Amino acid sequence: MPNRSADSTIKGFFYQFEKTLYQLLVGNDEDIITVEGIEDVDNFSNGMQQFIQCKYHEQQENYANSIIEKPILLMLQDWCRRNCKDSVNYVLFCYFPNKDEEIISLPSSAIKSFINKDTPKHLLAYKDDIRKKISIDGEDIIDDFVSRLKIHFGPKLDELKNNNLSLLKEKDFEESIIDTVIYPSAMAIVHELSIKHKIKEREIRISDFWDRLRNIDSTILHKYTKRLKNYNDILKAKRKYLRNNLKVNTRTRCFVLDENSFEDYENTCVGFIKEFLDNYQKKPTKLHINGYIPTFVVYATIEEFENILENLSSKGITANCGFTINPNNWKEEKFFATPMVNIKEKQLQFNIRLLYLNEKNENEMKTYIAKHSPDDLYIINTNKFSDIEISGNKEMLNVNNVKELKYLLNMVGDYE
Repeated sequence: MPNRSADSTIKGFFYQFEKTLYQLLVGNDEDIITVEGIEDVDNFSNGMQQFIQCKYHEQQENYANSIIEKPILLMLQDWCRRNCKDSVNYVLFCYFPNKDEEIISLPSSAIKSFINKDTPKHLLAYKDDIRKKISIDGEDIIDDFVSRLKIHFGPKLDELKNNNLSLLKEKDFEESIIDTVIYPSAMAIVHELSIKHKIKEREIRISDFWDRLRNIDSTILHKYTKRLKNYNDILKAKRKYLRNNLKVNTRTRCFVLDENSFEDYENTCVGFIKEFLDNYQKKPTKLHINGYIPTFVVYATIEEFENILENLSSKGITANCGFTINPNNWKEEKFFATPMVNIKEKQLQFNIRLLYLNEKNENEMKTYIAKHSPDDLYIINTNKFSDIEISGNKEMLNVNNVKELKYLLNMVGDYE
């Protein structure tokens, strides 16, 4: 049962995001979509606000009005708090296996039965607000709400996704990359908006959505991408794209890592750094003389950082941390210095730059990384630095494990 419940919850999120994407694909350029606004999806178009709540009831055999009581009461509560002249309407977009796709109205009698029936504790606050408003303005407020409410029985999740894929194919994208680049990246944009803290940050003008989507060169890998049925194909396409930059030696690279990046964080972090160097910078060359040293930004406690530093040293890797003993004495000019190199003796001052990151110095260090912008910034399974603006290429790589990361970075031939 717990697995079924978790699966149902995940499908519910997907249904909401697919509906959000659908609104973006069919709306006008000047429309504004808000993800997780008043409702799951808010659509502002030509002076009219439409609030859409999404419910996915795949496990519910038969539809009944009682199942939608809570979302309807939430919408009614919002209406009761508004000016009766507000240009708004409400949509409950829902899936039930026994309902064909259609749009219906809900009679006032159904709404009144919700209000007057015995009240579970979790609905008490909503009903108290509504009853108070009715006691002042009368039951006409319910009729006003009903005139603004539609119940849209939508398609199954897979059908909604296929509808979105078809709409994308109508937008002049190269068809061969729609499944592996355009669609998953569009969903990633929706997800990124949904996790912003402020409601204003979760807004996007549809024209801006299209601008962003058309400027994407490769798939944005986020946690929901992992659940797509064609995830293996997406990884292959991403690996092929990343190879273009990785095969160029004269590029500065920076990796951002935290405890969410890997299991067994300290040891895996050290192992990954060593394997990356073995693949791309095994011995001193003119690359080091010219400053092409990979940077690893490590979000850690001081104890974790010291352990990582010690383990790297035991593997013959010398790190420039920007300080000698005390992290508080970090110096920009020291950290970004070019190492002294003796190619003949195969000796170099340091192999990597290792930046200690914590809550206190995160914003400051972000500024320095942006100032010394790497050609390629790889952010691994974390939102740290996700909002950084750099002149180079930024890759958000959300993967299941370090094997997938090595596969994407062309360090291994397979990830199984």
